[in-house]
Amino acid sequence: MLDDLENSLRLFYRLSPGPSSGLDRAFGKFSSLSEALDELGTATQSLRHELDAYCRGKGPSTFGAAADFDGEAAKQDPASPSCSSTPVQPSRTVSGSQSKGSTAMPVDPDRIQFKHAPTFSPEQFINDPLLKAGFLDPKLIRTPESTWPKVRPARVMCSRDDLLKLFKKWDDVHCFKLLEASQSECKYRCGLFAVYKSTEKDRQIFNPIPENGRTLSLNSSTITLAHGSLLCNLFLDQHEDLVMGADDLEDFYHCFQVPPEHADRNHVHGVFPAETFSSFNAWDPKFAGKMVVGCFSTLAMGTSYAVELAQHSHTNLLQRAGVLREDMQVCYRKPLPRSPVLVMLCIDDLAVLQKVPRGLCGNSEAVQREDRRLLSLAGQAYRDAGLRVSEKKSIRDSFQTTILGAEIDGRRGLVSAPRLRILMLAKLTLQLVQLGWTSKHLLETIIGCWIFVLMFRRPLLSLLNDVFHEGAHCYNRFDYFQMTTGAKQELLMLAIWSPFAFTNLRAQPLDQLFCSDASLHGGGVCSTPISRAATLELCRVSEQKGFYTRIDTSTLGKYMANHGSGITDSPEHVDEIPVPLSEGFIWDFVEVFRGSGHLSAAHAAAGFRVHPGFDIKDGAVGDVLRPSTFLAIIGLLVRRVVRFWHVAPVCTTFGTLRRPRLRSLLAPFGFDPGEPHTHIGNQFAMRGDLFFGFVCATIWFAVLNSRAARSCTSWIFTLAFTMLVSF
Repeated sequence: MLDDLENSLRLFYRLSPGPSSGLDRAFGKFSSLSEALDELGTATQSLRHELDAYCRGKGPSTFGAAADFDGEAAKQDPASPSCSSTPVQPSRTVSGSQSKGSTAMPVDPDRIQFKHAPTFSPEQFINDPLLKAGFLDPKLIRTPESTWPKVRPARVMCSRDDLLKLFKKWDDVHCFKLLEASQSECKYRCGLFAVYKSTEKDRQIFNPIPENGRTLSLNSSTITLAHGSLLCNLFLDQHEDLVMGADDLEDFYHCFQVPPEHADRNHVHGVFPAETFSSFNAWDPKFAGKMVVGCFSTLAMGTSYAVELAQHSHTNLLQRAGVLREDMQVCYRKPLPRSPVLVMLCIDDLAVLQKVPRGLCGNSEAVQREDRRLLSLAGQAYRDAGLRVSEKKSIRDSFQTTILGAEIDGRRGLVSAPRLRILMLAKLTLQLVQLGWTSKHLLETIIGCWIFVLMFRRPLLSLLNDVFHEGAHCYNRFDYFQMTTGAKQELLMLAIWSPFAFTNLRAQPLDQLFCSDASLHGGGVCSTPISRAATLELCRVSEQKGFYTRIDTSTLGKYMANHGSGITDSPEHVDEIPVPLSEGFIWDFVEVFRGSGHLSAAHAAAGFRVHPGFDIKDGAVGDVLRPSTFLAIIGLLVRRVVRFWHVAPVCTTFGTLRRPRLRSLLAPFGFDPGEPHTHIGNQFAMRGDLFFGFVCATIWFAVLNSRAARSCTSWIFTLAFTMLVSF
């Protein structure tokens, strides 16, 4: 431990005068924290000056002056923008709001970069019907109107002229769309702000909080995100090193080609005469003489399901390319794979790690390099799909690098948070301890940063207790209060122990299994002998970031009995329990082929939560003949969030009274299937049949809950989608 401490101190001393660019994207957050602490320090010094009887009248009251300035600013600050066509122009600082420590900054168009037009069509890589429906038409995944939260208009953090300059940048790369102001709900328009990315550029962030509040939550793929702290369960033997490679997709979100209905969701506050955009690529003569708003015509950072959509499509793309295998993928809430090659995917970042013989050169061909092959396959898949890999961020044959938030030394076998960030966080923490005063928001921000660091050395979380209860008496999260002695001691201990916030992947497993009393009073501890292989197996399937991982006790018992042999990842041991649905029933009643909607109205009058319904054409939600609408119906069905469905397909061409006759019992598909009325009638019938098939498959899956049912369900899904595409 002394050697580790000395090495860390030497490193910290060497990094202390280093450039801020080494902090990368953390620079913005740490700068805002530093400014908030400086402001707090100035305020406390002024307050001490006012309270000290020997110092009164010897100098100006900085604290009072600051208060007066804030009061004047509050008087001059206009109300938050709602339907105003002119966005608010705030002052530009690194933090954007010094008093609150926010990392949101005003948008400077000169620091926002758009170099390429969208080239990635994600539809072919989305196999979740509800997610695909939401991508094609976001209105299809809205929650019941009764559950929509109270709307607070989003804010565009730039001037009107800067917003037009930003629109021009979007338009130059075909990411801009015009929408009539009358078709844009004012209170649901999006805001805009920026966050620090580097010394040369910022990252544009949308603020669609009002729209997100009425959108269904989708996170099936989001929970598979990989993080560098998951590698803490990896074991490197004495004869092994860890070599790493990684790729980063350039502007991944802004590569998405989105349909017009999706672009309409990204409507921005600010109403303009249509002629303002007469020279834009997005101009259409149909807008002449009208008032319009601008829309961002690609995937926006800030959309509630943007991460889900990006992770889902990226996962399927790599799986089809043979890169992302289940026995290699490192996922949150799943045991670490046993494979010597590990693949990690986090939105736009792909990392491949491989164990190699110790001392091997990075470019050596002495062993089979599966990591190179997988990265090569991924690169080809990206090119075929129209995605771009950032050459500056590509990593190959590296033994020491930072990937997915983890600084990894594959030679020494160490993994931790980036140590320069740890150093800066310790410095800010000591400054806070010295002040002794804080706000709940400021303390939560600093503790949140420390939790990220301590995930690489989880036992250090035991240092924290009192800090979680600080400020409980404060109604306003931005009110300052004096910290307790216990909280200051815990923060001080974090700074002192920060050099040990790493995991040694070469640490040898113990041959003892310990068990302690869960109470704070018993203090009982016992141990039992165990094989080292069994210890490694327990570490591999241990808890992940507070999520309990269910262990198959019969399999684990057999493994321990055999002292390290006999446990496999065979399909027989896969948990058959379906994923629980946290949202429960969202709607009580949904009517397909809604028509006049009398049945829906009757259920609504009885107090049921009724879906707007799916009509034939121009319905409240959408036309059942459109693929996006049908995908939404199937998605809601298989997600099991609706209590009761009512389906009444239109049968205008099937009635016996129609003249001339279009079909008969011997020709149920029609005498002339290509005839327009016959064709549309057949489509209605097929939609009803497919819907009935999905109902049967869902019931089969839910009742039997077995592998055979899953297999049957997958076949029905495949057949149904094949028929849907064919017709």
